Amino acid sequence: MANTDFTPLHHKPLSASAEASPLLSRYDKEPEEDALSPEAGDAESTVQDQTSTGVSPEEQVLKVMDRLEDDWDKATYEEVVPLEIRLALEERVFGWTHLTSDILGHLGFTLGAFLMVYVFLWYPTERLGLSWVRWTGSLFAGVSSFRMVRRRRQVYFRAAYGSRAYRDDEDRRQKEVAEADKASWLGRMREKRNRKNVKKALLRAESNFTKHYHSKREVERTLTDLSVSKENPMLKRRRPSFQTIPVPDMQSVQHDQILFDNGPIHNVMYTHGGFFGAAPFLLTNSHWISILRHLMPDVYVEISRRIRVPPQRLIHWAENNPVVAAYGSAHELELNGVFPSIEWDVFLNPALVLRVERILQKRADFLHCILPDSTHLKPLQTISAAKIVSYSDRNILRYYDRQLQLGVHELVDKMLIAHGKLGHLLLEQTGIAKYYTYSRVRRTRRTLGGGIYARQWMAVFAESLKLGFLDESPAGSPKSETEKTSLFAMARSSCPDTSISESVDTVKSIAKSESPIGLVLDVKSRHVPKNIWGCVVDTLRASGVRVEGVGSFVIEDIRDISKYTINPVKEILFFHSAGDMQHACHDGSVRNGDIVFFNAGSLLWQPLQENEASTGKACRQIFGSFDPLSAKAAYRLLPFALPSKAMNKNMGGAASSESSIENYKNRFNLSIGLYVQEFAIDEKAVDILVRLVNETPRVYNLGLCWGGINGITIRGIQPGRFTATDGFWYEQIVVSSLLLHPTLAHHFLVLQEPKTSWCSMELQP
Repeated sequence: MANTDFTPLHHKPLSASAEASPLLSRYDKEPEEDALSPEAGDAESTVQDQTSTGVSPEEQVLKVMDRLEDDWDKATYEEVVPLEIRLALEERVFGWTHLTSDILGHLGFTLGAFLMVYVFLWYPTERLGLSWVRWTGSLFAGVSSFRMVRRRRQVYFRAAYGSRAYRDDEDRRQKEVAEADKASWLGRMREKRNRKNVKKALLRAESNFTKHYHSKREVERTLTDLSVSKENPMLKRRRPSFQTIPVPDMQSVQHDQILFDNGPIHNVMYTHGGFFGAAPFLLTNSHWISILRHLMPDVYVEISRRIRVPPQRLIHWAENNPVVAAYGSAHELELNGVFPSIEWDVFLNPALVLRVERILQKRADFLHCILPDSTHLKPLQTISAAKIVSYSDRNILRYYDRQLQLGVHELVDKMLIAHGKLGHLLLEQTGIAKYYTYSRVRRTRRTLGGGIYARQWMAVFAESLKLGFLDESPAGSPKSETEKTSLFAMARSSCPDTSISESVDTVKSIAKSESPIGLVLDVKSRHVPKNIWGCVVDTLRASGVRVEGVGSFVIEDIRDISKYTINPVKEILFFHSAGDMQHACHDGSVRNGDIVFFNAGSLLWQPLQENEASTGKACRQIFGSFDPLSAKAAYRLLPFALPSKAMNKNMGGAASSESSIENYKNRFNLSIGLYVQEFAIDEKAVDILVRLVNETPRVYNLGLCWGGINGITIRGIQPGRFTATDGFWYEQIVVSSLLLHPTLAHHFLVLQEPKTSWCSMELQP
């Protein structure tokens, strides 16, 4: 028997004919239904017939063709025959009377509107003798209700109310109802009011930015409407750069910028949070504010209201924002000649995950029937045609591959790039209400941890770089902002609807590199099969993206994920603290050669009154004097973070002859990196950590994943009486909760007691 030739599936953008195919459109509208049911295709039944009844291959192919023709006839009837004719045929020829629509709609709703207005106007008109006003108003209400029912009836009653087809048609109903409302008098009034509101919101946002800057003339010149027409001066003139500013000359929005005392970070594997720490500096760059206004007007309007809020909130809104990520990437590309890797926090649509999982399972079952030795096949690998002798088997396998491509592409396109709120993350850990969690993250505002689809994120990212550097006009001519009725409509019309691969090609032409975009996927969706993540990684790579690694705080979610990808991918283990990493090393979760990242805030220590009772500490914290400068001056590195006694004198820590972290690194051959929460760390803590990673690359060989502009931060983040600014944020709560567990207390006690040796526990063999 010939050897199996494994080749990856080539993912190509869908053509117009493929998108209009009745068979493919059926799967797009029914993700939760089995994508390979007998109604959709004859793949599974063919295998059963072949193994049990002995039906010839010709009969199997004819059966598949018959069902495909049935689907084609149904789709042709719905797409070609006008709606009015279909309704007439259904009512008079096929006997479908739509009794609910006729009685409750035309009669009940119309009569109810008439009587309600009649009763409401009875007393004032009877008292004044204006009965004609009462009758006129009542008749107007009845006629308006009747016309509205007629419009809605054409939209809502194509399928029986309450049926599955009725529920699946929700998106089309909403779209057609909106189109029908535009033709009514009330719809025109509502549209006019919405246009005024959009214009007013943009003018108010521009006013907020104008007041904040010294030069009003410069802001008025740059905060103009970015139209894609060729007459726009911002797109006509050639810009020799991205109009970013060197680090020493940068200014933050609060004018509290400060350079790192120890210089920039030498090693940054990826930018944490998608460069969200660069937000205070983007808001002082008028050119990039214009790009934000053009591509994401809803975010632009909302951030204009926060321009004077504390820096913590100012930075937090920009997490996973594509325009901010483009600004940071453009800065690094222009000034340092490198295109940094970016972190993506990702949520997967559970309905699409289930659909792809079913397709993979049925495809694997079919391959096992015809090729028992194909169990080692990767999800997105296929077998050469020479391996399969039967013509019908090749057609069925081609059908499976096509459906798998469609499902995986839709899954990746609708992958949410979002961090989510704390409640979303906690609910996701339980594995229940996954559909609800995904919908809540999708509906949350993008400035509060909400999400943006991966396809849209990449399109906005590429368009931001294009507007920041190139002088070409984007394709298309969307309407001006005065014709838009919502900020979201403006955003959709301003950014081209390109696929991920097309957006990557745009970035390639700008960066002059074959694979400029590197991503680190931080898995937020729990309880997702690893073969699904393998499909996501391979699809992104086929689109031209460098997937540097897949990380998670739950090790079993990503362990051995390379078994399901065509080419190996790095597994990144995230921990909230150094104590979490220690515990994972001892319980066998960490393997030899793993890549680990933990929060660098767990390496910092603020001295407390150790001999004082807890009650006394609380009273001192509440009623005692507090000085932020004194709190920052007291920062020290914990002994286990330091590499050797010789360096301890210069690093500001206690003397220690050996480093426990270094011992664990050598024992397990680990690659260790650090990260912090950029909106919760002050400049003093940053300087200590930057010096640590720059002077100890043999321990922290992956450096510090700084999510801002490398070499500069802001002074506005200061410790409070009850809040620390060591970069821990709410992760400190997670670590503290583990201290209460009696079996784990000795693992984490050293994080609170720096005089105790962190390596007092003997390393397990």
